[in-house]
Amino acid sequence: MRPEILTQEIQVKSLPIWSSSNEDVQFSEQVVSNFRIENTFIKTVSIKNSGAAFEISSLVLHIPKHILAEAEEMDHHKTSSWLLFLEKNPVYKSLKVAAPLEVIIATDPKLKPILKVSVDSRQGDIISVSFNKKGNLISAIRMGSNLTEMAEVPALAFPKGPKKSDLTAILLNRIVQPFGLATPFLEVVSESPNKITGFQSLEYATTDDRFDQVQAFYFSQEILKWFKEKISLQGTVKLSIVTNLGYPEKTNAAFYFQNQIRLGAGDDITFSKIPWDPTIVMHETSHAVIDVLSHLPFQGEGGSINEGYADFFTTYYLNSPFLADSSYQKADYKRTVDQALTLAQKNGGLYHDSAIVSGFFWSLKKLISPEKTLTLAVHVLNRLGPQSNFKDFALNLNEQSRQLLNKDDFKKVSLLIKERELL
Repeated sequence: MRPEILTQEIQVKSLPIWSSSNEDVQFSEQVVSNFRIENTFIKTVSIKNSGAAFEISSLVLHIPKHILAEAEEMDHHKTSSWLLFLEKNPVYKSLKVAAPLEVIIATDPKLKPILKVSVDSRQGDIISVSFNKKGNLISAIRMGSNLTEMAEVPALAFPKGPKKSDLTAILLNRIVQPFGLATPFLEVVSESPNKITGFQSLEYATTDDRFDQVQAFYFSQEILKWFKEKISLQGTVKLSIVTNLGYPEKTNAAFYFQNQIRLGAGDDITFSKIPWDPTIVMHETSHAVIDVLSHLPFQGEGGSINEGYADFFTTYYLNSPFLADSSYQKADYKRTVDQALTLAQKNGGLYHDSAIVSGFFWSLKKLISPEKTLTLAVHVLNRLGPQSNFKDFALNLNEQSRQLLNKDDFKKVSLLIKERELL
């Protein structure tokens, strides 16, 4: 449904436009009386100078007056409900609030107002918590321009990670500021007390916690530049990276959520020196790009597609199929995209099923060309959304292959689609 036919009480709020592969991608979400309506969206893909080419949506056309009245009452008493929730669920009392408490209109399984807040778990995860006005828990889901003066500063880093390169003198672009490490689009902070301050060199010893910040900053900045150059990515957002998560404890945290990447140091049993591993930092940075272009979920089939794309972008950039091959301590690598997983072999495992996507594109770039494969992958991603599943992926893959590729390449893609049982 187009937004102009919506009832007057419901508004459509447009989010910033992003561009990739000569296409503009824009999301909109529904709100009613400033309450977000959960799981509603319009995604429009427009070819530059040619108008809208593709649109998917999930909309609510009417909010009953009693639902809106309940939401307004709940919002008025939300602090009291939060205190009731903490009393009934004391484990949350010691956790830090990561996103403000708000009332939203839930849509599944039926329309109703609920309270939602995001908190930091003790393990470094972000937990999205929903509860009702009586403080009863509903769900707790791990989710897994101004002109700025810039300067080139000398630093030390492993350009390809410690496994494939030596410690090297490099130059990093950073904002000239008295503390921290940032560009207009990327910043790194740390939970270690050893902070980056001043304008001095970033040539830290590898034993210094600040080296982790520099290394993560370098990897993230490199793949963000690659996205800009290779897929013409354009948009406005600031990505934040937190290193030494859980300090002084050495956690194995490595995840992206709401424009923030959170990295532990590694416990030296399962993972070690996580910020030094380009595959991990670039994988999580890729999630930020996937997020703005598709808003894919982090669970279910959509979550596996999300992970598959993050693996594919990372391995494409590094020209290596292995993930976590620098930091993983129990084998040579944690997983590989060089595998032929069919749709019939999916088992519901988030990372297992992600290989349906990453393995397909990794194989395809050997059949046609890396450049054509990347263009196809991005055009498919541009057409996915918050409710997409493997069926949506397969349908858009087939459609975009037909539109973008010549007959010989399309035949190769079609054979691979058939081999992987995607259609």
